[in-house]
Amino acid sequence: NYDLVPSAHNIVESSSTDISASVNYTRQGFQIPFFGLSLSNDIDIRLSYSYSKTSRRVYDMSAAIFKPDGTPMEGQSRTNIEPRIQYTLSARVTASVYYKYSKVKPDAGGSRIPGSTTNEGGIDVRVSIQP
Repeated sequence: NYDLVPSAHNIVESSSTDISASVNYTRQGFQIPFFGLSLSNDIDIRLSYSYSKTSRRVYDMSAAIFKPDGTPMEGQSRTNIEPRIQYTLSARVTASVYYKYSKVKPDAGGSRIPGSTTNEGGIDVRVSIQP
């Protein structure tokens, strides 16, 4: 996007880039002997990735020396990666493990949000007990 600001004699360029991908593998009905029982098991493996980048530049038309590349204002890039594995032992027992990586990086012109990296992981175990 380009915004013309006649009162300030400049042009503001705003750009945005987004990409995401997801991979999923599922296998159902395989059997593993467990304490003498042969239960039907399911496994679900997922991997998701996303990247987004926003940036703004100002082109000053009233400057004595025009900069063809403009002046960077603000911008940031975000990266998210999350693998997850879910294992279903039976209709009553399910377990999953996941890890999530998030990174925010300021652009050359800075950002309102400071750069950060977050690592998160966890294990979920669900057991359904019915009388």
